[in-house]
Amino acid sequence: MMSSAKWSLVLFILGCFFQGCSKNPNDEPKNSAPIASFFATPEIGDTSTDFQFDASGCSDTQDPVSALQVRWDWENDGGWDTDFAADKIVTHRYNVADTWTVNLEVKDSGGLTGSATRQVTVNNYAGAIELQWVAIAGGTFDMGDTFGDGQGWELPVHEVALDSFQISKYEVTNAQYAKFLNEYGSDQVKAGEFAGETMIFEYSRGVEKSDETWRPAPGYDNYPVIFVTWYGAFEFCSFYGFRLPTEAEWEYVARGGSMSNGYKYSGGDNPDAVAWYDANSDKQTHHVGTKAANEVQVYDMSGNVWEWCRDWFSNAGYISWPPSNPQGPEFGNFRVLRGGSNQIDEKFLRVCCRGSNYPTYFHNTFGFRCAR
Repeated sequence: MMSSAKWSLVLFILGCFFQGCSKNPNDEPKNSAPIASFFATPEIGDTSTDFQFDASGCSDTQDPVSALQVRWDWENDGGWDTDFAADKIVTHRYNVADTWTVNLEVKDSGGLTGSATRQVTVNNYAGAIELQWVAIAGGTFDMGDTFGDGQGWELPVHEVALDSFQISKYEVTNAQYAKFLNEYGSDQVKAGEFAGETMIFEYSRGVEKSDETWRPAPGYDNYPVIFVTWYGAFEFCSFYGFRLPTEAEWEYVARGGSMSNGYKYSGGDNPDAVAWYDANSDKQTHHVGTKAANEVQVYDMSGNVWEWCRDWFSNAGYISWPPSNPQGPEFGNFRVLRGGSNQIDEKFLRVCCRGSNYPTYFHNTFGFRCAR
């Protein structure tokens, strides 16, 4: 029989054993706050840029990254713009140019959080290409229906003398016009003689407005701007210190200026080589400059879109026009359109063909180019 002393020793040993095997709550590892981390791509963009924010670099001692949740504050204004979510990669577009501080908060399964900030720089929309100019040497030419197959308002054929000037190599594009609208701050004329007049309307192959910012329709940056009124063409030119070409200047350039070869269409006698028109365009606008240039290296003066000119139109023809630098009638109801378009036949592509419409009118075949 075991003595009481031995039992005491056994109980002491067992007590020590069980005491050593038990866990002390204070010895367990504590949950620590997750570490927030993210980067932005790109860090510098403009109001057309979709910035991507990637928080997949967040970490936590207890939870895997997939278990962490994040939320975002895009403007550092003290309010969260998104709810907590498991997605770590998101995009955001800014409508106002500025340097923006972006806040990220990450949360683990225990409710602990961590935060991080970064800055992105947003510039004004700058996707438009600059206008390219062609210098046109002054000279004289016979203006009007020199081919004998036009309308009465293309007569009489008369000699015109012009001073030297410059004209834009291409029709004004959607990207260029969207840039103008964002810089101008309105789609209506803001001041002056034409204040309040509408300049342009949204269109699927033209320019579109989203979140107070104008942009080219996706994929149509360098297509000619359309759905633009005469007032919209005039104000664009005025805003940048340019002007619309006079009708006489327009025809002179379309004919090839002082280098003219006497072609019926601008750049040649084969319309398919120089123009987008109903027979080859699918009756849609096309990227500027994709047909052959004319003698002075100006593009699309036949076809693609009708182009607004400065002048009032008179269906009486060229009656009482001065022989030098004519500016057209002093008043009228319609403004001149030139060049034909993608939706009509080759008769309207002739360099002497005249069109017109109300200055308030817009269409998916109306555009323009600039002069100075």
